[in-house]
Amino acid sequence: MLCLLQRTSKRYFSVTKVQWKQIVTIPLTKHESLPVQEKTTNHVTPKPASSTPLQLPIPPIKQDLRIFEELGNSPSKLESKKIGSLPKNSTNFSSTNVDVRDQVENISGEDLKEEKPLQLVNAADPSLLDKSIQVELKDLPGYYLSLSKFRLTGLVVVTAMAGYALAPAPVLFFPLLSLSVGTALTSAAANTINQIVEVQYDSQMDRTKNRVLVKGRLSREHAAAFAVVSGVTGLAVLNFGANSLTAALGAVNLLLYTCMYTPLKRHSIVNTWVGSVVGGIPPIMGWAACTGELSHGALLLGGILYAWQFPHFNALSWNLKNDYGKAGYKMMAVTHPELCKKTALRYSLSLIAMSSLAPVCSVTSWTFALDSLPLNGYLVYLAYKFYEQGDSASSRKLFRFSLIHLPALIMLMMISKQNWRKEGTCSDPNKTIISEMENQNRTVDPILASIGESIISQQEEVASIRTNDEIISSNIITPISSNTT
Repeated sequence: MLCLLQRTSKRYFSVTKVQWKQIVTIPLTKHESLPVQEKTTNHVTPKPASSTPLQLPIPPIKQDLRIFEELGNSPSKLESKKIGSLPKNSTNFSSTNVDVRDQVENISGEDLKEEKPLQLVNAADPSLLDKSIQVELKDLPGYYLSLSKFRLTGLVVVTAMAGYALAPAPVLFFPLLSLSVGTALTSAAANTINQIVEVQYDSQMDRTKNRVLVKGRLSREHAAAFAVVSGVTGLAVLNFGANSLTAALGAVNLLLYTCMYTPLKRHSIVNTWVGSVVGGIPPIMGWAACTGELSHGALLLGGILYAWQFPHFNALSWNLKNDYGKAGYKMMAVTHPELCKKTALRYSLSLIAMSSLAPVCSVTSWTFALDSLPLNGYLVYLAYKFYEQGDSASSRKLFRFSLIHLPALIMLMMISKQNWRKEGTCSDPNKTIISEMENQNRTVDPILASIGESIISQQEEVASIRTNDEIISSNIITPISSNTT
């Protein structure tokens, strides 16, 4: 306060100490404001107090103006706060009946010349900023679920399990459980890292301003530790519970989401295509967890999930484009609205073509191509309405139906799945060894045939020897019997 008065007295006011005293020593009632003084070059004559609230002349600098108005024209009294070092003859600020204007008259010219240290009022103790955030143990599960984006993680796990179930092999409990747990933990790690990087931008969006890190309920260090533990544990479960190929796909997906998709969101609309690749990998992981290999069927499932991302996310981002624009994200709905609508329509049409390829790739029977046609056709219809109208209502309808479309399409594929009778194609170690031996037909079959022929020939020789022995023994027994008679 003293530094403020010093600046204003030296730079902006051409009034003397006596004139200041004349201005501020006007008798006031408890909640009465100061009168306005007309500014003159020589002398400022105070006007008598009236019932009309008037103001004191203030300096032309904006920052000083705001502070001076808040401190000088407020009818409320200051609380018991220490502001700087007050002069020796000044009245203590802790008095509840003394206003800030009453302190000005006790400030001498020598006090104005002295440099007084400025102290912040109502500022937090710096020592408190170094302390870690106190979190109750009962709140941690909810915070971890929020960091994991449990709804998105649940969708990822469901698509991975669908890839496992649609693979050409029997379903085993332990590999399926390992796939589900490992995928959930890996997805939780990716989503947590995403929130750590974007916490300053999430605070600017209405949709994300209530997240755990934005509200300060958890520290970034705590969230980073959770992400590391979840990621390492998830990849280990995928490696040892399923197979190394599934773990490798999970690691690639984690890197794509955190190192490419997340930073690209603020630089280019290519982030939507990268994010769609991330969404298409989980069913491929499920297929690999069951069969231990990648085939055309796995790629087809990944392509269906990849194409589904565009009508789903483009419709979602259309209603959130103001939020995305405010936070500085480069989304198609913000920077390329026409391309956003066209892309949603194109990939909706591509779902019809890829669903028709499922029987060709021996994933489903031909009934799936017919059963999925009405479902995909209605998605195309809503995407076309969104392309034509481009309003909030059409985008909301497309987004809501996309949430129904994906699980319904997966269910139809499960119903129309090919009746596979192959054994030993799952990721069970014993059955994998058997399947590898059975698949080596070109090398094993000739050997087995030669061994079989040799065994048969040996059996024939043994049989002939036995018959000869029987003949000889019968010839010997017959003469002996004749001699005895």
